[in-house]
Amino acid sequence: MSTILAPDTELSLPDLTVVTASAGSGKTRTLTLRYLQLLLSRRIPHNDLRNILAITFTNNAAAEMKQRVLKYLKAIVLGKGDVPSEIEDLVGMRGQELRDRADLVLEMILERFSDFQVRTIDSFLISVFQSTALEFGYAQSTDILFNSDKPLAEALAEFTHDAKAQTMYAELVKKLVLLIEQTRFTQHRFLWNPYNNMLRECQKLYHTLRMLTKPLVMDDRSAELTALGVEIQEQSQALQKVLDRSGLKTSRNFQNDLTETKRGNIEALLERTKKDRPYNKPSMKQQAAVQTHGPGIDAETKLFYQLLAQYADVFSQTRFYPYAKVMELLDD
Repeated sequence: MSTILAPDTELSLPDLTVVTASAGSGKTRTLTLRYLQLLLSRRIPHNDLRNILAITFTNNAAAEMKQRVLKYLKAIVLGKGDVPSEIEDLVGMRGQELRDRADLVLEMILERFSDFQVRTIDSFLISVFQSTALEFGYAQSTDILFNSDKPLAEALAEFTHDAKAQTMYAELVKKLVLLIEQTRFTQHRFLWNPYNNMLRECQKLYHTLRMLTKPLVMDDRSAELTALGVEIQEQSQALQKVLDRSGLKTSRNFQNDLTETKRGNIEALLERTKKDRPYNKPSMKQQAAVQTHGPGIDAETKLFYQLLAQYADVFSQTRFYPYAKVMELLDD
């Protein structure tokens, strides 16, 4: 089987070889061959085990590559098994010379397995951070956790404990409990202990916030939300009057929206994926009504949806404000 890799007689470091291929076409195999070439060659300088690093994306890929390296070296030493035919050309050795060299490298790996550096990107970066932690002002014992659930649970437990004595915290916890009670599944009729629900919601929000590139808006806009709700209800009433004067038949979906708005259930409109036409397709007899009242209906409808868009923005911030505030306090 041919390879894109150059033999060590033609290899000049630093060297960059880019392999672009579809899944299952042999990229891991090619990387393994390069690793073996660097280890086995007598011509490549400074090719001690600790000086060679292979980076992969997943733990499974790293484990697979380590297994392949050991498998190929063992096959070369024993003179049987699955030995890549390209190895001899890549390192310029054959026969007993290659077996002796592979035996030496295999023994070196087994004796100094911690220097066998086939790692994932994240594990390598962690090792770099830990070795330079003092330079960045951190203790060398600093750990990096990929699962934030445990420290977040400990922080929330401390926060809820402090809420017993601190009025601001206690009021915030009350808002959280109320919000959870309003949004819990309908089959859960009673909310005896809200702590686990609070923890789950804070964990979900924390994972979302980790993906943000901009700071989270922390303003309490509940008063603005209430004012917008009143304005939307007034606008829906004005829109209903214009439709009634026109004599045009209000579409069923749009009439449902106006009804929900009148009831104060504006949140129901935010779940709709498209804007509904305010009236049904007019007949030939209704064309005059469309020409007379159509521009006014369109203008009122446009304002109605603009207010809804503003409401959606403020609602999203207001709804999660208690959680965001808790996250800010937990970070402190």
